[in-house]
Amino acid sequence: MRYPPCLHTQLTILSVTAFTLLIFLFVAVRPPVQAAAANNPIFATIQYVNDAISTALSPIQSVIASPQTQQTSQASQISSIKQTLATSHPTDFVFFQSPRDDSNYISPVFDAINYTKLTITFNCTETSNNGLITLQVSTDNANWLQAQQWRDDGSDSQTLSVAARYYRLINNLVGQSTISAYGRFYN
Repeated sequence: MRYPPCLHTQLTILSVTAFTLLIFLFVAVRPPVQAAAANNPIFATIQYVNDAISTALSPIQSVIASPQTQQTSQASQISSIKQTLATSHPTDFVFFQSPRDDSNYISPVFDAINYTKLTITFNCTETSNNGLITLQVSTDNANWLQAQQWRDDGSDSQTLSVAARYYRLINNLVGQSTISAYGRFYN
């Protein structure tokens, strides 16, 4: 079948146009982009940055976790100490109990851990009547500080708060003396 020339030209133009449009559609239209590292270099870069940030922050997270663990441990230790303090029974301790004829006699040391109060009671008789009894305290049982001092004018009893760990008395009496000194440590 033979078409008139003008129709033939129109069909040819239409065929070429349709063919060109189909080619263009196949070339220009692609399937949708998938967000995977293999198909998308931008995604791969973002994933790399996220991994780098996680790697950089992991030591900081462990440093933050360490004090939290220590805080929990210290809280349980404090609770245990409070429990021990609440259940500690009073303890009587003899600092001195004998006649002394030497000055600067140092009593035995008492370790007052877990106690909050101390009552010291002493009775002293001395011939020269011009000495002192000194209470010393220490946190390390090596370096001692004077906490309290009493004249040797007979007897006395005083209650103090326990502020250090170790306690001792020094007999600074001059001449022959008989001294009795007791401590009661309690909460």
